Amino acid sequence: MKPILYVLVRTDLDSMTPGRVAAQVGHAVSVFHGMMERADPETDLFNMYTKWKSETPYGYGTKIILDGQNLDRLLEELYKIPGDLVSSLSRCITDPEYAVRDGEVIHILPVDTCAFAFVDADNYSFSLELYNG
Repeated sequence: MKPILYVLVRTDLDSMTPGRVAAQVGHAVSVFHGMMERADPETDLFNMYTKWKSETPYGYGTKIILDGQNLDRLLEELYKIPGDLVSSLSRCITDPEYAVRDGEVIHILPVDTCAFAFVDADNYSFSLELYNG
């Protein structure tokens, strides 16, 4: 078993600077940890999470950031994860207050900015490129 937390980031947003990517990845990782800390400890998924957390003495394992391109492609990649992978978890992340500049005006909007997928890399891999911001 090789548990990996993938974060798929939208790169089609002009405002998605490397700093914003870091913030959105932080949101995704926070949501992931929160979900896992509330998960049933008797499941295969929780056992995979425990293994992932034990990869380092700091309580986290391998995270890989992928270029999710746009929202449609990001969701397409999430939907490709087979439903029979009991040891997988994925979610789209919506930033409820994402600032978007339109000329001189800044709009604060809810925007789907990224997603995460926690999978066993021995059984699944993505067809996306690494994020290179």
